[in-house]
Amino acid sequence: GSVKTTARTPVRISEKSLSCTLTEAEIEFSVTNPDGNEITAKLDGNDTSFAESDGVISFSLDGLEENSQHTIEFFDWNGDTILTYSFSTRARESAKVVPESESVGIDSVSLSFVITNPDKNPLTVTLDGATLRESLTDDSFGIDLKDLVTGEEHKLEFLDWDGTVLLTHSFAARERIAATMALVNFTTDLTTAEGSFTLTNPDGNTITAKLNG
Repeated sequence: GSVKTTARTPVRISEKSLSCTLTEAEIEFSVTNPDGNEITAKLDGNDTSFAESDGVISFSLDGLEENSQHTIEFFDWNGDTILTYSFSTRARESAKVVPESESVGIDSVSLSFVITNPDKNPLTVTLDGATLRESLTDDSFGIDLKDLVTGEEHKLEFLDWDGTVLLTHSFAARERIAATMALVNFTTDLTTAEGSFTLTNPDGNTITAKLNG
């Protein structure tokens, strides 16, 4: 008599899940391999290892470049290509900076800002072109400046990790408010005079009184 062996069944692989960050990727594939064929894989043309369990092939990749394209290829026991799969790491999201509060005095300014920065980009803060803070990753930023020259304009800038200007905020200490006075009453006799006045002086200006110059 004679017998004939059956042909080996090709492996089938399909995507199950994909999760990518800026520099990492977690990928799972469903695999059907009834004959237990040996499977090999390449990542971007280079041999790579993977974990296989209960019909699932898993990749855990790190150290990838941000916003980069990659390809995984699977090969069957005889070198036939089973699947060519492409994926990309995520692009870095730009931060956003918005003013929250501003308090201006005659020689001082107090500023606060809210920062939305999901990827914790290292921001740079400059004041009049000079670096004030580097590698800022906080969710907020505040600054108190004193001894400013009244009316002199200053510029605060926030720059993203790649040098993109996120916000330019100009400010200046305000002009001093002049005091005002109003007569309440005034009486005189032959040799004396008495008077009273109301004083409005929000900036605490120094007041000088003179009699006959």
